[in-house]
Amino acid sequence: MLCTILTKLSICLLALSLVKRTEQENDTINVTISTYGKQNGTKLQAMWNGSSIDVFDNVLRHDTPVCAYGNDSCYINCTQLYNKTSIANITDMETSVEFSGFSLKFNVSLATLSSRVSFISSCEITLCECTHVGNKLENLKNESGEPWNILWELTLIEIECPGQLRHCQLLYKYTQLQTSNLMHLYDDKFEGIRKDYNFNDIIILSVNKINVSEEGEIEIPVPMFSSEEQRNFTPKIILPTEAIRKGLQMEDGYRRIAVIVYNSSTQFETPQNKAVVSLVIRILVIHPQSNITNLTTPVKMYFPVYDISMFQNQKTECLFYDERTADSPLWSDKGCQKADETDATTVCTCNHMTAFAVLMVPIKGIDTKNWEILTVISYIGSGLSAAFTAISVLMYFIIKNPKQDHSTTIHVCLSAALYLLNMSFLLNEWLANMNQDAVCKAIAILMHYFLLCCFSWMTVEAIHLYLLMVKVFNTYVRHYIAKLSLFGWGIPVIIIGISVCIRNDFYGSIGVTIHNSNNQDSKICWITNHTFFYGLNLSYFAIIFLFNTGILITVAAKIAQLRKFGSALPNRRAVWKDVFTVFGMSCLLGTTWGLAFLGFGIFTIPVLYLFSIFNSLQGFFIFLWTCASSRSKKLNNPETTKNTITGAELSSFSNHKETCIYPGIQINSYQ
Repeated sequence: MLCTILTKLSICLLALSLVKRTEQENDTINVTISTYGKQNGTKLQAMWNGSSIDVFDNVLRHDTPVCAYGNDSCYINCTQLYNKTSIANITDMETSVEFSGFSLKFNVSLATLSSRVSFISSCEITLCECTHVGNKLENLKNESGEPWNILWELTLIEIECPGQLRHCQLLYKYTQLQTSNLMHLYDDKFEGIRKDYNFNDIIILSVNKINVSEEGEIEIPVPMFSSEEQRNFTPKIILPTEAIRKGLQMEDGYRRIAVIVYNSSTQFETPQNKAVVSLVIRILVIHPQSNITNLTTPVKMYFPVYDISMFQNQKTECLFYDERTADSPLWSDKGCQKADETDATTVCTCNHMTAFAVLMVPIKGIDTKNWEILTVISYIGSGLSAAFTAISVLMYFIIKNPKQDHSTTIHVCLSAALYLLNMSFLLNEWLANMNQDAVCKAIAILMHYFLLCCFSWMTVEAIHLYLLMVKVFNTYVRHYIAKLSLFGWGIPVIIIGISVCIRNDFYGSIGVTIHNSNNQDSKICWITNHTFFYGLNLSYFAIIFLFNTGILITVAAKIAQLRKFGSALPNRRAVWKDVFTVFGMSCLLGTTWGLAFLGFGIFTIPVLYLFSIFNSLQGFFIFLWTCASSRSKKLNNPETTKNTITGAELSSFSNHKETCIYPGIQINSYQ
């Protein structure tokens, strides 16, 4: 049995070797050329190794000849076949052929119909089957010629066999070979301060000599393609001298910066399926003395972008090509961010140097329809909250009741903060479109201040609730409201003041993707730095959220205790009243803002709806709470006395030995 298997295996290997040998040693090709039809078409058919090569050249439309080799494409280049005059037909002409492993070279004797004068056309057919493309890469890798010549032949693959490098999984090998030969050009000695290389308009390279004398930023010249259309998409690069100084100073006193521009993004395609909508550029400092990362002043790039109107539910993003993952590089946004954007240009900043481009990435979590609904909810909710919080504040000053308790004053202060926040939000986009940097920066700072004030007054509500509900007695605070006001309005002043003094450029105009009829980005005035935004706001709110949630749980437990032991069964409040009491306190304490921590995965859309509804209507809910509390006190507390122990107003009943410690909640005095 073993002998039989070995025998069959030997026969198979012999057959394969004979086929390979036949391919290598078959040194003839049969060619048939015919001209026909009203389209003035020229057709070439060649038989080689039992396979047919068919080429059709449409003379009338001046198209590139269509070449097919079996089930794969090919590319033909004939010196005389492009003479669009009438060529005499040739039938089954046998001619010698030279096969290099990836292309066929042969001569064809042609004649015109009019003169019958013969002339020789040299033809080369590049075969684009995966094996042949791999053979060409291997030959170029082993070739010891000039780097610029190897790069020229290398870029021809993209022209002659488009899409095959990816199809044949040869992109990594192609990129490695390309990079290694480009590196040899960086050290070429040349006269002047700049030298450009153009490789079939697929890759262009510019090596620049830079003399750094002062600290700052320098605009680096970028090479341009020969095509006028592609010239319009040439990026603009501004490098910090911090990065340039990391390069080795050459004998001539200059440092060298190389800029490579890629006409095709084929070699940068990844499984991420992100569409490249700009030219890809690579920026290199020649012979760096240290890693060029975490630059204090980032590299700034202005990318003209292609037409992106066809992309739905996607946005532009500044990314770099991360090649640290060996043979599976990916696009990443680490260290890069989009600084500004117009309809035609995207401005990117990155704190390192490699290959960069602008790509379209999906907008995660929110589609067009949901975004539009959430926008409407936010504006309607903010409008209602602004109106009713304004009513609350006006009524407080108009009525001027000397017996108003501290709880009402605190509610009004929170309402005032919410009114200012909602109004700044409603006016924000309109002010941003005025394109006045000073105005935009001012409204961004004010909106941030009002947001922090809201968080601070929510904390004040929690402190006051704790004193009323938990401490109750034996707590005396002088100038109670003044001290709470200093906390509610003063702490945000300190935070914003320090922020503006350190980095006032953190405030300004930013683009926010809003899916309107034109699918363009809208501008708002807000915090431009993501790290600053999340670091300050999330940390500040997280502390407040934990504190307020703790108070809310304590109070809810107290309510449950009062319900169980506080009064006789017939006089107990309905359960739904206690539920609404807890919900009202949740609005006062701002615990609904904690929904922001739950907006991920499958919960993103539902949580966003809840977040938009509860928080945009927070001012309206507080107005209803204040009205209900006032009505409850009028019905249940016919007489009020000032409790100087807590600094708040507590109510006592002449007929019942109970004390009202918070609107809607009562406790027996003996407990």
